[in-house]
Amino acid sequence: LGNVRVVLDLRIHSARVAVKPHGATVVVDVSEEKPPVARAVQAGPVRRVIVDAGHGGIDGGAVGRRYKTREKVVTLAMARLTADKLRALGFEVVLTRDDDKFVSLEERTAIANRENGDLFISIHANSNPSRKRQGVETYVLNLSDDRYAEKIARRENGPVVKKKGRRKGRARAVGSGSNLSFILADLATRASVTESSRIAKLIHDEIVRGLAPQFGKVPGHGVRQALFYVLVGTKMPAVLIETSHLSNAIDEGRLRSLPYQTAIAEAIARAVMAYSSRTDRGAPG
Repeated sequence: LGNVRVVLDLRIHSARVAVKPHGATVVVDVSEEKPPVARAVQAGPVRRVIVDAGHGGIDGGAVGRRYKTREKVVTLAMARLTADKLRALGFEVVLTRDDDKFVSLEERTAIANRENGDLFISIHANSNPSRKRQGVETYVLNLSDDRYAEKIARRENGPVVKKKGRRKGRARAVGSGSNLSFILADLATRASVTESSRIAKLIHDEIVRGLAPQFGKVPGHGVRQALFYVLVGTKMPAVLIETSHLSNAIDEGRLRSLPYQTAIAEAIARAVMAYSSRTDRGAPG
């Protein structure tokens, strides 16, 4: 049997291609193009914000050492408060979860893309082997690490084999899957990386400044890059915030308190408003 080419001339919203491991079977799953969703008028580049409360359900996340505070509980509280603050400023908000339920990392990203979000903000609480470690850290996805390519490829295509003869290089997937989903996810995420860094810096700086009047100087460890799975494949600027350390007794006590949670939410809302209100998105953060 020679090569076969199939062309689908359709107006589609998304497409996913899979090759069955046994037999000459190709499955093309498409969804029809949908009309634009009507949105309230909002000045600036951001209208809809996806707020993601880390963990949930059977995935409790980190546990505080003194009070046994569950990360999933405080992240949900802060996500709800953040949603309230953003809505008060005129933004549309979608929560990836609004109760104590498990939502997979893939589904969180899918919700953000399906809801046509303009920003994705994932709220977490940190933990560290050192009980002395305190403070806030803000993250964007690290695209330069080979593990980024491997992680997407592993999910989409199965086994991963690195090209021989290179100490460092992009991972290449082999096996029964298609590279289409990998390519689309990779391009979408890379297109947003600069804006992710800008909004991350705004959020981080606002949190550190906003906490100081009530809680004194809270260590700010800056904007960092890491391979967080929940940020992979988002078609919008995406940020993950570690709002303090449950492994530290002082931080844990603060994370349990409504004033601290509210201060975090207000700082995030201020940063989003500042980002949205820019007329020149290319200006330095």
